Amino acid sequence: MDHPDVPTTPTTPDRNDATDPQRDSLRDSQRDSLRDSHRDSLRETTRAPASPSACDAIVASDDITKQTALRVQKLVHDMQLQFLQEQDAARRDVEAARNEIALMRLTGEHVQELEEMRAKLAEVERVLGAQQEMLSSVSRSIEELSSMVPRPKRR
Repeated sequence: MDHPDVPTTPTTPDRNDATDPQRDSLRDSQRDSLRDSHRDSLRETTRAPASPSACDAIVASDDITKQTALRVQKLVHDMQLQFLQEQDAARRDVEAARNEIALMRLTGEHVQELEEMRAKLAEVERVLGAQQEMLSSVSRSIEELSSMVPRPKRR
């Protein structure tokens, strides 16, 4: 973050110049200018989305230490990773909701058919039960008739 109106190397006041009011006002204006530019850069960083080029610009800056630069890079990397994970989770949630909606639609479309099949199955079970009762009745009748009819003698 090089600023044209702010010196890049720190100046130390001479002992004789420490009481010079003109020097003090110059230092105050430099401090104000630096503070304003820092405030502007903070506004820019809060407005601008984090991007790899913005991160590279911060890392390449001579105003911060390499340790700070590495922490900034790690922070950006962690935030990008977290964003991708959140995006993936949201995508999975949306897909699960879509699948559930599709299943509900299919179930809704086939409810009438399922009810008709259940009714037919109940009818088939009823008819089968009636036929079993008739078969039992016929079997009893055959046994009764068998007992009434004399058996032929074997020779």
